[in-house]
Amino acid sequence: MLKSLWVEMMDAYMMKYITVLWLVAALIMLPVFAFAGEQNEKCLEYEPETVRVSGVIHPQIFAGPPEFSSVEEGDEPLLYWILHLDEPICVNESRIVPILYFEEHNIKKLQLVMGSADGMYKRYKKLLGEDVVLTGSLYHRHTGWHKTKALIIVYGIALNKNKI
Repeated sequence: MLKSLWVEMMDAYMMKYITVLWLVAALIMLPVFAFAGEQNEKCLEYEPETVRVSGVIHPQIFAGPPEFSSVEEGDEPLLYWILHLDEPICVNESRIVPILYFEEHNIKKLQLVMGSADGMYKRYKKLLGEDVVLTGSLYHRHTGWHKTKALIIVYGIALNKNKI
């Protein structure tokens, strides 16, 4: 009898204890869940969304393989086109691939990704150093070949008529 009373008291105590733990956990996690997935309307979106950005394109040499650290010490020089943005941008976390495309702020440069097979480099070479507007899709860096926080797959480049 005494043993069953003891078990009942412990069960009641444990239930209260577990209930309090759940409530505390819920209160702690509430801000996390309340703001999870909230997107900043002023920020741009990653692919597959198409974005429009403006700035000046400059060619820049980066260190490539084997170490991706120093051209002077023997790494292959890689020439990339970099868009120096007129204004810093932010990009919301991807709803599709949040583990790869996470939120970024204060992005001032974008590495351009263009196909050489379709002649984009040749076609747009005359726009280097000019104020331009680009359309394309953003993705987050994820390899040693990626030199800026975010990159843009270029669909088109035009002179920025607002700056002429």
